[in-house]
Amino acid sequence: MANYKYLKTTVFYRGPVPLIVLSLVLAFSSLSAREKWSVNTTLSYGTGKYIYESPVQNYTLYLGGQYSRDAFSVSVTLPFVLQRDNLDGPLEVGSGASQMDKDHSVTGGASDVYLYSEYNVYPSFYVTGQFKIPTSVDGSLFSTGEFDYGLGFAFRRMFGTFKLFVDAGYLVLGDPSQITYKDPFVYGVGLAKHAQNGKSSVSFYYQEYSQIISGLDPPRQVSVAYYRLFTKILGISFYGSKGFGETSPEYTLSVGMDVVLR
Repeated sequence: MANYKYLKTTVFYRGPVPLIVLSLVLAFSSLSAREKWSVNTTLSYGTGKYIYESPVQNYTLYLGGQYSRDAFSVSVTLPFVLQRDNLDGPLEVGSGASQMDKDHSVTGGASDVYLYSEYNVYPSFYVTGQFKIPTSVDGSLFSTGEFDYGLGFAFRRMFGTFKLFVDAGYLVLGDPSQITYKDPFVYGVGLAKHAQNGKSSVSFYYQEYSQIISGLDPPRQVSVAYYRLFTKILGISFYGSKGFGETSPEYTLSVGMDVVLR
């Protein structure tokens, strides 16, 4: 079997982070002709057995920001992870801190920085880009120590109070010294229903990757999200998902807040 440390990095964090970011961005955001700065935070809980006999629990705090102007936007996200499990095997922790909690191991640390951008090339059509910056040169429990990047497209169009959104892309994953990843194709499709007053939305989203590690099912998740705009500058979102396969969390629950700075 592949190195325990890098296998856990891929299983737990390769799929869920882009899923949360992309599903909420595609469902609720819109590009504005005016310059806009915003900050956001999301608190997430995920659990699943993955390829192991015992469940693993992940508590993740996502801190991020977004800049948009005319037909262009870019966002950045930094996850901080607290992981609790009772798995057997060596835990090699680079930039994280680990301790035993009775029969459980509790490990915390920063994951990789994710950048996501999009450009409106034609009405309803966007070119998208993703870039992952590692937080550790040598790799850790929450970082492969390698850069990843990807390109894709997105389709987003309103039909009355409904919004259809579809995205697809190709990711090039950096390979640590002890494991080789397959570069996956990823796609997602979703539908959002907006309230007549424009202050709330409900969305449904499905996303799937092609195989990343030989012999393991790729990440697949279906999710539902609710967004509420309380003021002109403050929005709250609630997110839940169900994962399928060995490399997706069984369940994820999240709550997020978005604040427009100007």
